Amino acid sequence: MRSLESIPIKEFMVKNVTALQVTDTLADAYLKMQNHQIRHLPVVDTKGNLSGLFTVSDLNRAYTPRQTPYGFYYDNTELKSMNITHFMTKDLIVLSPEDSLKKAIHIMSSTKRNCIPILQPGTRKIAGIITSIDVLKKVEENF
Repeated sequence: MRSLESIPIKEFMVKNVTALQVTDTLADAYLKMQNHQIRHLPVVDTKGNLSGLFTVSDLNRAYTPRQTPYGFYYDNTELKSMNITHFMTKDLIVLSPEDSLKKAIHIMSSTKRNCIPILQPGTRKIAGIITSIDVLKKVEENF
C-alpha cells in the first residue's frame, strides 16, 4: 500500500476542467454547474490565467433561490445581471501536479476548503482541480 505522501495529485486530479471567464455572469455559472453536475468552477482571465474560484456556495450567498410549490429555482434574468467576479474567491490556495495527496488533505482539512485548483508549474494556467470528493475516492481505493 502506498503512503499518502507518495501519491502525486496528478494521478487523480480532474484534468479536463470546466472553467468560467471573468466576464461570465451568475447565470453562466449556474448553467455550467447544472450541465456538468459540478460544484466548483475556476475563473480565468482573457489569457487563460487563474483569477479566482466560483462555487455553489458563492452562488447561494450571492443570490438566494426562490421557492415555489414545485421546488427552488433561480431567476435567470436576475442571475444574468450579476458578474461572478463580485462573488468569487480571489485569495486562492493552489497546488502543483507533483504535490502529494497528503499535502492536499492537510490544506483542505486545515483551511476547510473543498477544492484546490492545480496549476501548471511556473504558470497561472490550470492543469487540473482536486476536490474533497476526489480525495475521499482515492483514500477509499487505497484503504
